[in-house]
Amino acid sequence: MKKQIPLWKLEHPWLKECYSQRLQSSVLNLSRAFINFFDGRAQYPKFKTRHGRQSLQYPANVKLLSAAEIKFPGKLGVVKAKVHRDVVGQLKTVTLI
Repeated sequence: MKKQIPLWKLEHPWLKECYSQRLQSSVLNLSRAFINFFDGRAQYPKFKTRHGRQSLQYPANVKLLSAAEIKFPGKLGVVKAKVHRDVVGQLKTVTLI
């Protein structure tokens, strides 16, 4: 499905605004949901539109500036954050809710 992302970007211009690795992580989550369904570990995945309450993942290039600020790539920039645990080492994936 990752190979279809460029085709989807041609069909839906709003997808071009997204950081490409965010789209890839969403496709990975969808794939994992269907694998869990077919293995009997979960129910059928629910359809979610882009208009509802969303969460998103940044799988790379995220920097912790201070205990209350995180810098994201692209348009998002610096965001205030609640860090619930001390960060040891590098941030690999950050989920915004």
